[in-house]
Amino acid sequence: MTAEGKLFVDGEFEGTIRSSGIVTIGESGRVKGELYASLLIVSGSFEGRAECENCEILKEGRVKGEIISDSLVIENGGRFEGFNTLRDTVRAKQETLEA
Repeated sequence: MTAEGKLFVDGEFEGTIRSSGIVTIGESGRVKGELYASLLIVSGSFEGRAECENCEILKEGRVKGEIISDSLVIENGGRFEGFNTLRDTVRAKQETLEA
């Protein structure tokens, strides 16, 4: 799925989401797969790999997998199980491999 601007998911989705804007996974939302966005806000659950500028896991949110972002905020009560990598670190590794 490709979206321009804001995308709100409050159902089940499995696959790849690409957005140039904000992707919000609502409390009833369940997303599994890969996700690319400028901002990811999770109130429901996300499982997979996300690459975004900023990621916010709200108090009801559950994330399992890998997040590659410039910043990660987890509210009290939010759950994150997996790995977080700064985007600058990933870029540096890619540049080293390409050299």
